[in-house]
Amino acid sequence: MKEPLLLSQDVHRIYSSKSLKKKFSEKENLQKQYGLTVGKKIFCLGMTLSISQKNKANLLVEIIEGLLEIGFQLVFLSSAEEEFQKPIE
Repeated sequence: MKEPLLLSQDVHRIYSSKSLKKKFSEKENLQKQYGLTVGKKIFCLGMTLSISQKNKANLLVEIIEGLLEIGFQLVFLSSAEEEFQKPIE
């Protein structure tokens, strides 16, 4: 799994309400940093919340494969409980 190039504390700076006008260029930069296909029309889902039972990560694990099959890009900048690490990787 590729190491994150951004720290989770930086995400609020990159994706704030003040930066909505720049969202496409910021999204493109994020896609480039993680080696993803770059495109404005590709849905990119980012998550900084810890992946845990408390945060209902079991629901995420259930839908993750379907999201990838329909072309979503997923970027997780978070820690994960051991039981969720393998399914998400």
